Amino acid sequence: MFTLWWRLCITTILSFSLLVVSGYQWVQLVQASVDVNANSYFIGAEPQRLHYVKTGNSDAAVRVIFIHGTPGQWQNYSYYLADEQLMTQAELVAVDRIGFGLSSATVSPSLATQAKLLKPLLETDKQIILVGHSLGGSLATKMAIDYPVQVASIMLVAASLDPSLESPRWYNQVIEWPVIRWFVPEKLLKANQEIFSLANELEKMADDWSKLKAKVHIVHGKEDKLAYFGNAEYAVQQLMGKAVSLNAVAGEGHFILWENQKLIKQDLLSLIQRL
Repeated sequence: MFTLWWRLCITTILSFSLLVVSGYQWVQLVQASVDVNANSYFIGAEPQRLHYVKTGNSDAAVRVIFIHGTPGQWQNYSYYLADEQLMTQAELVAVDRIGFGLSSATVSPSLATQAKLLKPLLETDKQIILVGHSLGGSLATKMAIDYPVQVASIMLVAASLDPSLESPRWYNQVIEWPVIRWFVPEKLLKANQEIFSLANELEKMADDWSKLKAKVHIVHGKEDKLAYFGNAEYAVQQLMGKAVSLNAVAGEGHFILWENQKLIKQDLLSLIQRL
């Protein structure tokens, strides 16, 4: 009986690990699906050096800054960076958040620190739109709160916003088991580190939503099982009386950024045209 129990445990652990790795590899495949002719730049120096890329119209009056979730990298937004309509109407920037891509290797779970590291990208005469997916939406919101003069609009896609909904889940706990960590890619371990701090970071931000001056557009799938739809409802409640719009998309989940690119693109074009 004891031996059978351990066999079941090991089988479960290995199956879970393979599921995590397979899901991660699927996301990586989606990221690489579009070739982008982008110029590469760096901000700052080690151990807080940030990498970003730029495409689009450098003479445009609008700069769109894309912020990925966790794990992720700038290639999450390759479809949008290569889109001819978007490239004509705006200067397009996509970042590697600290700890990911070509940025410095050590993650910083602090949203305030990450916002400060990205501040140089706000130093322009252009109108700024921030687009954030998942945890990138948490950071976009923090940036709009901390830098209300610089940020004109934010687009939150499947964003993690409600501290009561963003506590670590059972699988986040499992990933930290030593036997599991052997099988989990480094980027997912870094993501787990951020997720363990996220609820506390969102709680710190809870009383500051009133400082947000930017227009806010939320796109959230009603079937999102990673960042529940309640995150969107929470944001609308926090922004009562402010310029906020919600596109609640039936049948869509957390990967709406990749699975419904035309919808995201059209909503973003509308934001650009309304500035």
